[in-house]
Amino acid sequence: MDRYNRAKDYEPLFDQWYIDGLIETGHTQSVFSLKNGYTDSIMYLRIVTFHDDDIEFLEDSVERVLSLINMDGGKFFGQDISDFEQYIIEVDGAVTGIDVCMLMEEYDETEQDITLIDGHTLHAMGLHYVEQKEFQHAVECFREGRNQGYRECIGALGGMYDEGYGIEQNYTEAAKLYLEASEMGDVLSTCNLGILYEEGLGVEKDEYHAFELYKRVELEGFPKTNYRLGYCYELGIGTPIDLKLAVENYKIASEGGYIDAFYFYAMCLEYGEGVEKDYVKAAFWYGQGVEVKDERCMYRLGVLYEHGFGFDMDYFQAANLYQASADLGYLPAIASLANCYEFGNGVEMDSQKARELFLMAARSGYERAQVFLGFYYEEHLEIRHALFRAKYWYKQAVKSGDPQAMCGLGFLYEIEWGQPEKAFEYYMQAVELEYSPAICNVAYCYEIGVGVEEDINKAIEYYQRASALGFPRAMCNLANIYLKIGTPENLELSFDLNMEAARRGYSSGYFNVGAAYQFGNHVEKDNEKAKEYYRLAANQGHTTALYNLASVYEEEENSIESLKILYELHDAKYPEAGYRIFFALYELKDDRCWDYLKESANLGYVPSIYEMADYYIDNENKEEALRCFDTAAKAGYEDAIAKLGWCYLVGFEVKTDKRKAVELLKEADTGYSNYLLGCMYLYGDGRKQNNRLAQKYLDKAVNQGYEDADEELIELYRRKLDEL
Repeated sequence: MDRYNRAKDYEPLFDQWYIDGLIETGHTQSVFSLKNGYTDSIMYLRIVTFHDDDIEFLEDSVERVLSLINMDGGKFFGQDISDFEQYIIEVDGAVTGIDVCMLMEEYDETEQDITLIDGHTLHAMGLHYVEQKEFQHAVECFREGRNQGYRECIGALGGMYDEGYGIEQNYTEAAKLYLEASEMGDVLSTCNLGILYEEGLGVEKDEYHAFELYKRVELEGFPKTNYRLGYCYELGIGTPIDLKLAVENYKIASEGGYIDAFYFYAMCLEYGEGVEKDYVKAAFWYGQGVEVKDERCMYRLGVLYEHGFGFDMDYFQAANLYQASADLGYLPAIASLANCYEFGNGVEMDSQKARELFLMAARSGYERAQVFLGFYYEEHLEIRHALFRAKYWYKQAVKSGDPQAMCGLGFLYEIEWGQPEKAFEYYMQAVELEYSPAICNVAYCYEIGVGVEEDINKAIEYYQRASALGFPRAMCNLANIYLKIGTPENLELSFDLNMEAARRGYSSGYFNVGAAYQFGNHVEKDNEKAKEYYRLAANQGHTTALYNLASVYEEEENSIESLKILYELHDAKYPEAGYRIFFALYELKDDRCWDYLKESANLGYVPSIYEMADYYIDNENKEEALRCFDTAAKAGYEDAIAKLGWCYLVGFEVKTDKRKAVELLKEADTGYSNYLLGCMYLYGDGRKQNNRLAQKYLDKAVNQGYEDADEELIELYRRKLDEL
């Protein structure tokens, strides 16, 4: 519906008037001439139209018009107002704008002579034109205000040159005008002149002078000044860094309603920089920024919701905030929204959508998105040339100096392409940036000889360096080295490092401390503490910790709690769980035990594969039993190697081969295999009879806990007595 027909709809609300004609005055303003139906006097209805689908924006627009009228003593651009109304514009039931209607007495349809308008009104008119994006009209108002010596108009004209609104951008001219207005006491101009000196625009860069200008008007109650001071104190611009003063100024600016300050003050509260960490207050100020559509605040508030900082974790809220920020083109939000789609956090999982968003942010040059895209392709090997795509995006981020990308690229060279020397080079690049994960990676390379000669002392050196930076993985790895060394001093260091990693919430730290208490490594054995730390690790998804927790309950003969955990692990497809359930049910003579063992074997758990051989032997399926022995033996399982040796010794589903049997039995080196070797030498079975070798292997079997070897030793001693 056009403005003319809309005005007809407003006529009943101004029932003594009828429309006479329409006078256009621009894209967003119009004047309708109305005649009084009962008198000869003529009045006019002026309608200021705002178009937007945001109700809050429209309400703010009305407030600005009202403020302008109040400033002008009940007038609008010098014209008396006799009535005022506002009406929502709707199209197909959706709000698309608002009309602000004013009845104006004796309105002059000719253009007003602005030289007859005072500076105060000119400033208000100019600001109104700026809001309407009618910049040339604004410049005209501000220029005339300058001619009248009105300082606010001088400063505002400087702002038009500064921004290039309605006039060619000219920082030098902006600086002159700001200086002129500043010398007349205009606070805003003083602050804006400081910004030009801070950034070296139109004047020679001078951060100290910029700071001096901000300080000059610090107490004038102008929040933008406090915001700029906060920025200077935070980054050390023209003054030493002082985070406490930075926060104080950000706080003043935020409480004064300066929008840019909301984000910086909230960031300080979130990270505890210059102030005590307070997620709740941070969320409040991010929320203030969200209300005025600050994309950075939307993003950070989303992060708080995603991770549950300050309130309960809420993926749905986080995704909505990321989406709102992404709609405004904020690259970090686009990347985070991609992660939401990748993992189904707050939105329906959609890997293709995730990829599109990652690409959007990565192609825009956002290095974190480039790193995330590298991770994405590593996890989606079904995509053609996925690893080479990952390599490409890691390299893009490496160009920007991103150390995480260096590590990602190094990992590909190490694990996927078998080029450990190249991997080590990339890790070292990141080490130069003091990136603690890279320092830990280099330590690991020295520990086991990846791309560099093995050097345990250098490994310890780099682990210590990463640990000093607070990296918990390095602490746990270093703790394992000290544990292997095994001296009392090193055991103490090992425990302390694991405990520090645990204090930092690292799951492996919790697990290692739990193991120390379970097995009494350097600390007194304490099952309650072991269970406490295993639970903390398990809460972070550490399944081995949950498995060990079950073993603690089993040790305490609490089979109910132990089985409860094992069943939970079994449902999560943890292969060792089925193995343990098998033995628990086997003791109870519960035939379901074999079902659990079979499931564990199907998941590739080697001990279960080995145990399944007994099931097949009991069911007279010797071929499958041999297959189980062979599969487990090829995986290096010593008991299976020994059993396979027995198969060749007795001809179980294979042709008897005593030489092969001896090779396998010696390789296994278990109590059972040494018992068989002892018997072979004792009785001359496939070997030349040799009492000395028989005693050697039988003694070894006994020491390894194989009790049946005792009987054969008795037979050996009897023979020796007979010889005497």
